[in-house]
Amino acid sequence: MRDKSIVKVENVTKYFKQEKVLDDVNMNLETGHIYGIVGKNGAGKTTFIKLLCRLYEVTEGEVLVNGVNI
Repeated sequence: MRDKSIVKVENVTKYFKQEKVLDDVNMNLETGHIYGIVGKNGAGKTTFIKLLCRLYEVTEGEVLVNGVNI
């Protein structure tokens, strides 16, 4: 069976200086779906989106688009 995920986030952790802002995030985003990112202020929503857009680099883990680590 073919994997329908277009974006995979695997074990992503992000630090700013000594502060951990994302901790071991895992997610599969499949083509044909609409997703929303929700959470409290300071939960890491903007950081997560900036990681997907490559405005920030991942500290640990990887973001894959069509199987390629970006």
